[in-house]
Amino acid sequence: MRAAGAGVGGDILLPRLLVVVWGVLLYHVLLMLVQVSDATVLTWYKVKVSQTTLQSNEVLEVAAVNDLVSAMIGSQNQKTHQLFCCTDTGPCRFYDVIVVAGHDDSANGPVEECWTWRSSKCNYGGIEYEDGDIFVDNVSCHSLQCQIGEMVTLKRTEPSPANVSLLVNEGCVFIEPTPMTFDDARNFCKGEGGDMYVAGNFKSLQEYLGTLSYFDVWVGARSRAWLDGRPVEIDEWFSEEEPNGPPNECICMKKYFDNPYLIFDHPCTYTYPVLCQKGVWYSAAPRAPK
Repeated sequence: MRAAGAGVGGDILLPRLLVVVWGVLLYHVLLMLVQVSDATVLTWYKVKVSQTTLQSNEVLEVAAVNDLVSAMIGSQNQKTHQLFCCTDTGPCRFYDVIVVAGHDDSANGPVEECWTWRSSKCNYGGIEYEDGDIFVDNVSCHSLQCQIGEMVTLKRTEPSPANVSLLVNEGCVFIEPTPMTFDDARNFCKGEGGDMYVAGNFKSLQEYLGTLSYFDVWVGARSRAWLDGRPVEIDEWFSEEEPNGPPNECICMKKYFDNPYLIFDHPCTYTYPVLCQKGVWYSAAPRAPK
């Protein structure tokens, strides 16, 4: 009887021992991955995923710890096999299911605890962006969006302007040559993922416009102030006679003979090309001075 009892105990002990061993191995794998992630940005997050979702999306099964490490690293580097799940005794299975950190299907039925490399946030150039954030890469001048942990280049329904330029310390700007009113020009710039250009460095603006062949160009200023609230400086106006119109007029840059581009105030209903900047947004136009 004692021998039989020992046999039953052994049958119970072995599966439990395997669970402990596999759990310890998995712990060390994840610990190793955290250490690797310091150098290669490999970070995995725990999630709870519906068993129904997993059933039809399995793509890879691994049983050995070394294979698991390789599969996890390859998964994130190659942007494949979105998450993996491991039972208590193994093996681990990888799935092409897109979920982000914090995902939990518990309210919808049975789930498995899994790991995903997708965070809801993106890190780009040392800056963290929330899911859905849109910004402009000031090197490529492309509009990017954080989408479930990945940076995606936004593709417009019409071609992006071919003459987008990077102004040093200013940002990505471009001219839309179609003449339009000030309000239409601003709406156009907003539709391009930005706003009308507000000069951070007036001399850079003058030099940039000097490379073009437009006589008048709308810029981001009206009511004698830039759209960011700064007043137009005295030396930015064309002459001491400017401004000479009503205080709520709109601002354009004008090329006058051999002089550099300077500021004039004109009725907002005039139509000119517009200088836009990608990735910037300003509040409502400043009020006219009293």
